Amino acid sequence: CVNLRNKNYCFFNEQLSKEEYEKKIKLLNLFSRNSINQINIKFWEFVKSQPVRASTHRKSENVSGINIENSKNCHDSVYIVKSEHMSHCDQIISGKDSMDITASSSFEKLYQVVGVESQCSNVKFSFASKFITDSEFLINCRNCSNCFACIGLENKNYYIFNTSYDPVEYFKELDRIKSILMEKGEYGEFFEFSFSTFAYNGSQADISFPLNKEEIIKLDALWQPDLEIDTKDMEILATLEIPDNIDETDSSILTKALICEETNRPFRIINSELEFYKNYKIPLPTVHPYKRMRNRFNFVGNFRINNSKCDLCQKEIKTMYLPNNDWHLYCDECYKKEIY
Repeated sequence: CVNLRNKNYCFFNEQLSKEEYEKKIKLLNLFSRNSINQINIKFWEFVKSQPVRASTHRKSENVSGINIENSKNCHDSVYIVKSEHMSHCDQIISGKDSMDITASSSFEKLYQVVGVESQCSNVKFSFASKFITDSEFLINCRNCSNCFACIGLENKNYYIFNTSYDPVEYFKELDRIKSILMEKGEYGEFFEFSFSTFAYNGSQADISFPLNKEEIIKLDALWQPDLEIDTKDMEILATLEIPDNIDETDSSILTKALICEETNRPFRIINSELEFYKNYKIPLPTVHPYKRMRNRFNFVGNFRINNSKCDLCQKEIKTMYLPNNDWHLYCDECYKKEIY
């Protein structure tokens, strides 16, 4: 069902009695992978025939972007909660007065950081740090103040390149270093790709902005080739050989290599996973776990913001849906007027 409010026993938006609904559900054969796949196709065809809210904003004021909640004055941002005065940010909780932030929470006055959180204030160009104030270019630091270009520090103040300074000498040396960087045009940006220990094609960057090997290497980023997987003497199951119903599966599946129907790469089922599938009567997957994860990101627009127009009022809107993908996109005002 799509766009329903305060309803029970509906099937593809059709109101049914309890008995009719339960009968239809039984006929679907939800224990079969083939049946689920057919329903999945039918469902998304149905979704695209209905109005879709282009971007969901709840209890927010003066915002633009996608899925912003309990916030105000946040723009060009994605998945923002309880924040204000933010720009170009994504996956944020309780942020304030900041710009160009990813995956951070409980902070104020940050610029170009990733994973900097827990009461941080006035921090720039830093990564994976907590309880930081008045610092720049930090990686994996905790409870530090007035630190510059440091890695792995904890409970420290007035450090440059992991070296301790007297407060007066700290600011003199800081001015000297920053003046040199500014003269070279090397100050004012987040770390270059060459600093990252994560492969570009194994990170969220590749999900939001996919690039080929040549493009990644040109950025001086790390490229990770596909690992060769040795299945040794394991029995290999092609997609058509994987049982359609979980009741047709026993513990012997744990010793077999399943071939992904989308990537042709082998993967395995582990014991706790098999127990979960059996407990909830879910058929075994036929897609590699990493590919399943990437496919799920498609449902949230891969953290991208697209420009489109409302189907009703033709107003310019921001949306996570691809505009050329047959969606019936409504702005917030039109959606509330038509659906609520």
